[in-house]
Amino acid sequence: MLFVFMGILLLVGGYFFYQKNQQWVRVAQRTSGQVLRLEQDHDKDENGAPQIFWFATVGFSAGGQSYEFRDSRTVNPKIYATGTTHPVLYNPQNPADARLVRG
Repeated sequence: MLFVFMGILLLVGGYFFYQKNQQWVRVAQRTSGQVLRLEQDHDKDENGAPQIFWFATVGFSAGGQSYEFRDSRTVNPKIYATGTTHPVLYNPQNPADARLVRG
């Protein structure tokens, strides 16, 4: 019974997360951003082995202002090399709320 309840809870939570993300994407504006730098972060994988993660700091312009953000997802440094340009989605009400477009 506990597993059924937990499963339902996860489905409901996933649905609300999906809806919130879709709403954000509907209002987001698209522009180009440039990878300014890659930052390393160290952690351990599920077996306790050291692992290196990479995060891109991206710069872009919106409304005549410059913005920077650190992407919240890890990146492949070969794809997101410093100086490369990639599509960015940002919230026009809060341009600092931005994400790299993937896929």
